[in-house]
Amino acid sequence: MNQLLNLHQLRIFTCVAQQKGFSKAATSLRMSQPAVSIQVKNLEDALGVTLFDRIGHDVYLTTEGHAVLMYAKRMFDLLGSLEADLANIKGLQTGKLLVGSCKVCSAYILPVAIASFKRKYPGVEIILRVAQSDQVEQWVLENEVDLGVIIGDPLSPNIIKQTFREEKLVLVLPPQHPLIRKSTVSLQEISKEVFLFPYTGRLASLIEGAFAATGVSITRKMVLGHTDALKTAITVGLGVSIMAQSSVQRDVMLGAVVTRKIGIPNFRCTLNVIYHKDKHFSLVGRAFFGFLRKPLSANKDETLTCQ
Repeated sequence: MNQLLNLHQLRIFTCVAQQKGFSKAATSLRMSQPAVSIQVKNLEDALGVTLFDRIGHDVYLTTEGHAVLMYAKRMFDLLGSLEADLANIKGLQTGKLLVGSCKVCSAYILPVAIASFKRKYPGVEIILRVAQSDQVEQWVLENEVDLGVIIGDPLSPNIIKQTFREEKLVLVLPPQHPLIRKSTVSLQEISKEVFLFPYTGRLASLIEGAFAATGVSITRKMVLGHTDALKTAITVGLGVSIMAQSSVQRDVMLGAVVTRKIGIPNFRCTLNVIYHKDKHFSLVGRAFFGFLRKPLSANKDETLTCQ
């Protein structure tokens, strides 16, 4: 290697690798194709390796090209963290945070925390993606989000978790249901109702595990795909379900559903913030984590006060 690495050349090389072609990269970079080819050739000369095999109209990364691409991504990630942190040192006036959230947390906890955070740091952009906890963990592993919010512990040893809430699980009923006369409802009583299950996910597994552990069978079960579908079905009297208390908080306030305690001591799910062990946990991420740890009422009151 006879000269210092040129970041401009690395960015062009990375774009060619991602676009899988010089023409597409040139269009994306708003450069001419010959200019892109020259910069990649100069980088190859500087490194003393061939980065692409050019076969017909297609280009393929060589073994050396894959290695350079891996390190280039790390370098740009570190540079992005540097730029973000330098801005954050000035008082979180600018920045961006990509957050992946499980569906349970996206219903109420995340919107309330984001609204409160944005009131204090309006210049920071927060982008929220929603999926099941397993998918959110995969996003973290693939560096598609800066941090994730999931139910339960991460499965990968490459992920660090920080618990921010123990979420109470409650029985959710339509307003006129006979069981609302009881303050606490047993699993045996619940098993006699049409039980509405979320389609997949860790919450569904947790609920199934609770029934299995007590030897109670659900005889009438209906599987629905999404939290909103569950709540709508409950509202119209289709059945009952067990859900995280925060995810139905607004619906309870509106009188659309009613919640009751379940006869299992400490029937809760753990909510964790997760991030990759090799990824810098930025000041923006740490500041946002602080808002997640606040009680929901505190975030809500702060949001209302700032309006």
